[in-house]
Order: sequence, then C-alpha cells, then structure tokens
Amino acid sequence: MRHFHLASDEEIKNGDTTDVYFIRTQEILRAKGLSNLHIVMEVTTSELPRGWRWGIFCGVEEVAHLFEGIPVDVFSLPEGTVFYPRDYRDFVFQQ
Repeated sequence: MRHFHLASDEEIKNGDTTDVYFIRTQEILRAKGLSNLHIVMEVTTSELPRGWRWGIFCGVEEVAHLFEGIPVDVFSLPEGTVFYPRDYRDFVFQQ
C-alpha cells in the first residue's frame, strides 16, 4: 500500500499513469491499422490552480530521464521558464 500518490518510473514509462485521452487515441490508431504512424503531441495548460496567473516550468531533467531508452524526440521549454496559461495570455494580449 502506498502512502503517497506517486508513480514509479516504470509505471510512467509503461503508460500506467497517462490520461485516458492518450489511451483512447492509441486504441483508435491500432483499430485503424495506424499504430506505426508518426505522432506529434503538444502539452499546454489552460488554467493554473488557485487562480495563479503564471507558473515556472521545472522538472525537465527528471522527465528527460523518464524518456531514456524510449524512441521519442522531445522538445521542451528551458528549465525555469515563466509560462502563462493559454486563457490568461489570450486575455492579456487582447487588452
């Protein structure tokens, strides 16, 4: 029994902790015979907790270790980059 809600490296690498969206997408691609298709994914945020207006991107080194030995190319913001949720940024630029 775990006392903390943390996933192990292997659970993450095996996809045991992924969002259902990615599982359903994988199922659809397999069903249509497209499981070898090159896929591009982008991860964004539309809001942050507690109404925060910005966040600091961190954990790049840890995530890079999780991708070791997995045949993917990953492009990332640099560690320490200030980022804004999409909705907030759209609001700021419209004023």
